[in-house]
Amino acid sequence: MRISFFKTVIYMDYFLKLSNDGYFKKNSLADRIAILAIYMPMAREEIASYINVWNTHGIRKQSHRINSINGQPNVLYHLSEDGIQDYGSKPDQVVLQTLLDEHNFELDEYLPLDTLNWCQQKLQSQGFERIKLEDLNEHGERTHFIAYLYLRDQINLHIATQSEPQLRECEKPTQEELHLQQDLQDVATDLTNQPWFSR
Repeated sequence: MRISFFKTVIYMDYFLKLSNDGYFKKNSLADRIAILAIYMPMAREEIASYINVWNTHGIRKQSHRINSINGQPNVLYHLSEDGIQDYGSKPDQVVLQTLLDEHNFELDEYLPLDTLNWCQQKLQSQGFERIKLEDLNEHGERTHFIAYLYLRDQINLHIATQSEPQLRECEKPTQEELHLQQDLQDVATDLTNQPWFSR
């Protein structure tokens, strides 16, 4: 947990510094797109690494907790012992299809694909690939900061010249999100009404 909190504080402090030093303005589309294009992959990689470490750590046997299970979480999840009942259930395919039809947005998407591809091409053209938080260039400058400034400038230029593709952010779900939440609540209610569900 400390590693995760420590990294969170680093990102928060860094983004606050970008804003305070005038390198990020919330009302600038170029700044917002550049922040997402540079830092979202880094944050996701950090989270995936943390999850991997957490799920491979050993859980010790606890004598004062008779129902505790020891082992590694990822092994325990995938290789359950014989005799353990699986309470999982498959979701209703009609409900899933309805959700897909009515709520056509990707929850993991942080930039539209055409915008993300454009940003990645610009970064790769300057040798910025798989940027890490700790990477430094030959002058001792943070690579991610240099990449952010470069990409922000390129986005501003692209927007000013009205070039294609039109760079944009993902649309924020509004009314659809409310419908999705209600549909998910309905699914949860259906599941809790199953005879095997105990409260």
